[in-house]
Amino acid sequence: MKRTLLILLLPAFLAATARAQGDAKDTYVSRNGTTFAVGQKLTLGLGSGSDGEFRYVVQIDIAGFPEPDKRLPAEFATREVTITKIRQSKATFFSRDAPTVYLVFKQDKQFQGYGINIEAALLAKEVITEARR
Repeated sequence: MKRTLLILLLPAFLAATARAQGDAKDTYVSRNGTTFAVGQKLTLGLGSGSDGEFRYVVQIDIAGFPEPDKRLPAEFATREVTITKIRQSKATFFSRDAPTVYLVFKQDKQFQGYGINIEAALLAKEVITEARR
């Protein structure tokens, strides 16, 4: 019984994980025309949360899902990070909304990385682009 249940649920889990991780890309052009690429260095701005934490830079879990309650702390303001992946992720498995694009980076050789919801972070000025320097 347990084996049958595992066999039935495994494909659903794998499909959900693949959908959450989305398509990996090497470059992304934002709505304001800024091009981001894997290997590019970014400078973080100031967090837009009430206590200075980053509202749009969140931890990415092991399955590739963003964790909105695990935000990057304020002490990372003005640090430089390197993009390691560019991922598109839908909010839910059945969502019809456009996918959210995350620029993923790792900090201090952590196992899990952080993802920047790039469109929202640009609007909130949590990421400094060349045009704003």
